[in-house]
Amino acid sequence: MLRSQDVVVVLQLRAVASEAGQAWTYAGLAGATGLSASQAHASVERLKAAGLVRSDADEPLWVPAKALGTLLQHAVPLWLYPETQGPPGAVRGIPTAWSGPPLSSVMQSDRVVVWPHPQGESLGESVAPLHACVLKGACVPGHRDYNARLHEVLALVDALRLGRARDRREA
Repeated sequence: MLRSQDVVVVLQLRAVASEAGQAWTYAGLAGATGLSASQAHASVERLKAAGLVRSDADEPLWVPAKALGTLLQHAVPLWLYPETQGPPGAVRGIPTAWSGPPLSSVMQSDRVVVWPHPQGESLGESVAPLHACVLKGACVPGHRDYNARLHEVLALVDALRLGRARDRREA
């Protein structure tokens, strides 16, 4: 059975695969996502079993776009329903969904949504991230392990999880 951290891993694998010629290791995948190498390996094995990651004999792992799209559009919003906490504007954190990159530049909203974190630059309504590994540095601006691309993709996933029909179309 898939876990929430598997969504973070498959998104990172897809991001790495889209950058031509970039190879990855379990240690590198772990560093990019905030997981341990053993957690990254177990996640990749679950993703293979679910058909979300494939490998050919001589080819590296690849993520089928159609399967990933189905997971993100239909399964994630229901399976990983977001937990919001506290009144709007009450929690310091890292902007996500339509409040974070890249949607913040194309969408206007009075509702600010953040992952709770003491180093966050925004005040807003708190929402739990897909997995705690997101807040270990991979998505914390200014952290040495900050991964801007992963932060953007996870913010888009949060727009799918939290948003209304218009927000989901934009994401």
